Amino acid sequence: RRIFLVCNSAFLITFAVVCLLPFFNLLAISLSDAAAVDAGEVTFIPKGFNLSAYIYLLEQKAFWQSFGLSVMRVILGTAISLIINVLAAYPLSKPKKDLKGRMFYVAIFVVTMFFNGGIVPTYIIISKLGIMDSLWALILPTALNAWNIVMIVNFFKEIPNELIEAAEIDGASQYQILFRVVLPISLPIIATVTLFTAVAHWNNWFDGYMYMEPTNYPLQTYIYNMRNTIFTIINFINTVLLYKLT
Repeated sequence: RRIFLVCNSAFLITFAVVCLLPFFNLLAISLSDAAAVDAGEVTFIPKGFNLSAYIYLLEQKAFWQSFGLSVMRVILGTAISLIINVLAAYPLSKPKKDLKGRMFYVAIFVVTMFFNGGIVPTYIIISKLGIMDSLWALILPTALNAWNIVMIVNFFKEIPNELIEAAEIDGASQYQILFRVVLPISLPIIATVTLFTAVAHWNNWFDGYMYMEPTNYPLQTYIYNMRNTIFTIINFINTVLLYKLT
């Protein structure tokens, strides 16, 4: 067992380091001089230590505005999504005799995992609701996640039914059973869904590009737009230089 633990730990540590190497390389590049980066001399240690890129970014008011918007989106979006998903999953975890038409509701959620309305219909709905260029346009469309509901339902089903019956005998309502019995022993799945939802909100850039004005971009959309702008300028300069040389 000791040999297994040592080998397993060594493998996991090595795998983790390999996964982190690209991030170390990116960090070293961001802290290096532009000439060293262009020459391909930077690996995992910065060369020509330079903080000008960070200083320039931190001086931008738009960066802090987009950062604040992303933080608000993660906090509010994760909380709303967690509440909606839990309230949807709890009745679906009940037996057929306790929820009539259960399979019909389950089928509705499962279908959305494979098919959706598409970008244009979603854009039209967001526009008609009057929430364009607002925080709600980033939160409401993804508040209910069928995959997260399926995970929560499967976890709720593993809870001993005797606990639910004991609470019902004591006169507890379904909301009391959910919040006082089910959720306290469901912290692992709650933590998992919270992590998935928060990361999805933080990394999503496309909906900000679709529904928000440039002055209200979330952080990932702001970074994506800045990256495209830089590449456009570089391509333009290269085209001009090539034209002059020819």
